[in-house]
Amino acid sequence: MRAIAVETCLKKGKTDVLHHYLFHGIAYEEGNPLEDNPGHFLGDELKIPIVVDKSGLIFPRIIQPCTSLIVDSVIKERLEKFVGVDGVQFAPVKLGKLVASWFPAGDFSYYDNPSFLKDPYTFRSDLILERLPDTPSLHKNAPHYFELVALHSKAAKDSGKLISIQFEIPEKGLGPKNFDYCVGILEKYPIIWGLAPIIRQDVFDQICDSFDWDFFAMTEIKI
Repeated sequence: MRAIAVETCLKKGKTDVLHHYLFHGIAYEEGNPLEDNPGHFLGDELKIPIVVDKSGLIFPRIIQPCTSLIVDSVIKERLEKFVGVDGVQFAPVKLGKLVASWFPAGDFSYYDNPSFLKDPYTFRSDLILERLPDTPSLHKNAPHYFELVALHSKAAKDSGKLISIQFEIPEKGLGPKNFDYCVGILEKYPIIWGLAPIIRQDVFDQICDSFDWDFFAMTEIKI
């Protein structure tokens, strides 16, 4: 069986933290902005929704501001039709602050701005979402987003034979990762979490055209 591991990625000469935060955004629990990695897994209570602050000038179909993939209603419906609702769940996501700023991949003109050149610390790019105000008018045409809630690989450890799976996404430059995989679990759960979203090949084929590969990286895993 083949699967695809997907992660966010900064692409040299194309994207940096400025592009990353405007594209993917910052996620936190509603009512608890200090919880900055609030992704859920199958079996978790889904009472507290994720809130995402991001650019309101671009709404990609798939983003990843936390451990979970966040998808729009088009991807949600596509996955529901293809894999049903048993192997994954979808939790509504709220959009918090939408800022009126966007720099596409390869555009680094932000760093030529006189304000940044005069005071690069105050206007540092990794704090752009904190610094800029919400633009209420941008919420009008914003899509509905959903957290794709998948099974954590550790949750299946008692379901069958465990093998160690290693994968590496060279563009990340962080070396190989290892996780314990329960043999056969991808047949029932087509998307799992194993240090990154791991998507069964046939399911990935349904949504691969909706990833913006300037902001994501992938690698194939043979299981």
